[in-house]
Amino acid sequence: MLLALDIGNSFTTLAVYDHGWIFQRRMHTHRNGSQVEYERFLREMIPTDVFSQLDAAVIGSVVPGLTLTIRDAIASLIHCNAFVITPAAYSYLRINTHTPEEVGVDLIANAVAAYSRHRKACVIADFETALSFTAVNTQGAIEGVTLVPGLQTAMRSLFSNTAQLPETIIEAPTTVIGKSTHHAMQAGIIRGYTALTRHLFEEIGSELNTSFVRIGVGGLAYTLCNDTALFDEFDPYLTVDGYRLLSQEIGVYRGPQP
Repeated sequence: MLLALDIGNSFTTLAVYDHGWIFQRRMHTHRNGSQVEYERFLREMIPTDVFSQLDAAVIGSVVPGLTLTIRDAIASLIHCNAFVITPAAYSYLRINTHTPEEVGVDLIANAVAAYSRHRKACVIADFETALSFTAVNTQGAIEGVTLVPGLQTAMRSLFSNTAQLPETIIEAPTTVIGKSTHHAMQAGIIRGYTALTRHLFEEIGSELNTSFVRIGVGGLAYTLCNDTALFDEFDPYLTVDGYRLLSQEIGVYRGPQP
């Protein structure tokens, strides 16, 4: 079995793979967390009977200060060295930007998983701390990325910088005209981001100049999933599946054994 971890700025996602993804868990990313604390988190989230069957681990991280801490926590629990995805690991992938090294490893993984599945142009909208749109062309190369503040980031900015606006749970409202302050904020953020996402898909597709698959991924993408025309596909496992494919490409993980 393979343990895959995606260390993000707000959340860390872990998932276990064996002839398919068995389960996925998310926890808040604690930047100052110790190895002992992350060992405890891992024990709490992974069933005991699974630990004995894990034989490989892969990490993708956009929080460099935590990468080694979590890698060491994994090694102490499953007695194998977790492979950390770095730019050297995906040098075979074409990135048609001015600064390829600036493209996050999570976006690389999204592109690899999406193109491997569809073999055509894709645009992946990843709803995390930042909302990113990764454009993949018909040959599987990354054409570029579009970034805007994520839903939670935008909502937090509202109540942090405005004296009379409260902290509000992100959920889809029934109407766009708010009947309370909470409702008004939800309507503006959710309906606004739905329109933003639809428009950026259209703009990016126009620049790709070909038909493409619109994919939603990330912890907050589900809040927009009621708009059935927005995504062609929603896959909460897309990023970790990209790490799995990269680890197999590199030879770190052999895949499920008969």
